[in-house]
Amino acid sequence: MTKLRYTNIASVDAGIKVLTKVGAYTITAADMADCSHLMLHVDGTGASAAYNITMPAVGDFTGKMITFAIVVTTGSSSYKVTIKNSAGSTLHLMTEGYTAGANVTFYSDGTNYHYLKTARSWEGSSL
Repeated sequence: MTKLRYTNIASVDAGIKVLTKVGAYTITAADMADCSHLMLHVDGTGASAAYNITMPAVGDFTGKMITFAIVVTTGSSSYKVTIKNSAGSTLHLMTEGYTAGANVTFYSDGTNYHYLKTARSWEGSSL
């Protein structure tokens, strides 16, 4: 039997913070300072092009999660949202088939970004 051992786990018991952004945005250390889970609502209202949302450096949200949730779709697959790491590399692409309620969650262990889940929509619910 394999035993699991947990090391270097950090968490902040500060609750969930919700931000709504329209267009390109860079998440800052200050955005993460007073919460343990940031919920970033991605609002595609009026989008006329694809745009990027950039994550903070992994050390800026150690032990915390960031969830990106589509609250208003853009109506066109060409208006995709690209989630990038702090170095500018693509971590995830939210595009065709992502409707209101679609979400993706990331966690930082202080060294790496960890991709936790993706849901392309929330059946029967609205935000």
